[in-house]
Amino acid sequence: KVPAYDLAIAYVGLGDQEKAFSLLENALDEHNEYLIYLQVEPRFDPLRKDPRYAKLVNRMGLAVIAP
Repeated sequence: KVPAYDLAIAYVGLGDQEKAFSLLENALDEHNEYLIYLQVEPRFDPLRKDPRYAKLVNRMGLAVIAP
């Protein structure tokens, strides 16, 4: 099974932000350890201006790093 986090990266690359956010929510529910890199992983740059990004980071218990 491919982890939701990895699939989210692929969908960001494909330009499908809806699916990417859905998969990141799944990754959070799965307690995927790679989510600690969410704020520094450059492949997630296209998501950072979307309000859902800040909500996701806040759900993780982290403060949003300003771009």
